Amino acid sequence: MFFVLCLAQTLPTQASESYIVGTVSVTPLKIELSARSRVFVDKKFNLKAVVENVGQSPITDLVLTLHLPSGLTLISGELNEKISIFEPKKKQIVHWQIQASETETYDIKLTGSGTEQGAGELIKTSASLTIDVIKHRFYHPILQSLLDFFNFIFHR
Repeated sequence: MFFVLCLAQTLPTQASESYIVGTVSVTPLKIELSARSRVFVDKKFNLKAVVENVGQSPITDLVLTLHLPSGLTLISGELNEKISIFEPKKKQIVHWQIQASETETYDIKLTGSGTEQGAGELIKTSASLTIDVIKHRFYHPILQSLLDFFNFIFHR
C-alpha cells in the first residue's frame, strides 16, 4: 500500500493535489465552494459546497444554484438545491460530480438566495472558483483505477 501511495504522488498523470476554495460570507449566509484546482479532461471530479447560516434567524426558501459554463457537465447532484428552512448556526454540505469535455480554464459559481425569517429581507450571496482542465499525459487502466480509488478515499 505504501508503494502505491508513493506511486500515485509521483506519476506525471496525477492532477495537482492542491485544492481551490472560494468563500464569500455575507451575513447571515456563508458559502464555501471547493474542488481540485487541476483536473483531467473527460474524468469526473468532485465539487463541494459548505453552506452555513451564521445569522440569528432562520433562512426560509433557500435555493442554491450551481452555474456551470459550457464544457462542464453535471454528472450527479442537482443544479438547484432547495432548503425550505435553514436554521441559525447550522451547516449543510452539498456535493456534485462534474466532468469536463475540453481542456480549458473554467469559472464555476454557486449562488444562494433566501429570505431571512422575521426581517423578511431577501438574502443573496455567491462563491466562485476557477479550475484548470488538463489532458492526460499517461494512461494505464489498472493504475488509473488505483488513482481513482485513492482520490475517492482521501478527497471526499
